Amino acid sequence: MKYRTLPARRLVYGGGGIMPDYFVPIDTSFISEYHNKLLNRGILNLFVLNFVDMHRGELLSGFPDIDTFHKDYPVPDSMLGDLNKYAEGEGITLNEEEFGISRERIRLLVKSFLARDLWNSSGFYQVLNTYNPSVLKAVEVLEGHDTYQALLQVKKGI
Repeated sequence: MKYRTLPARRLVYGGGGIMPDYFVPIDTSFISEYHNKLLNRGILNLFVLNFVDMHRGELLSGFPDIDTFHKDYPVPDSMLGDLNKYAEGEGITLNEEEFGISRERIRLLVKSFLARDLWNSSGFYQVLNTYNPSVLKAVEVLEGHDTYQALLQVKKGI
């Protein structure tokens, strides 16, 4: 079914959702079974909670606000090694090949969870969305005044 939006009178189609103005494919190349186990069993979350409990003062003294943390805090390889050991203790065997596939995504999630636990849930998204292609495209469109305005224009005679 065809519909027209108001006030711009843009043509949209019903029956399965609205097609976006800009299609951004979902990247799943970083997903592995090991990655999923860390998330689905809550291992990553628990590891970061424990880490923050032990290092909160040290982290906050070095990174007093979310912006400084986001810009300057590198999740060290040693922390990822500690995460893998923690996961092993929780019954998740490390698969080096799968970890290699997911390493940088896991690093990003660790940093995002750290930001959440040190500040708030918006800190989580501030870190995570820096690398979200859909969010980056939306920001690009919204910051491109002419493109954004063209999308909102009322179509005459339609």
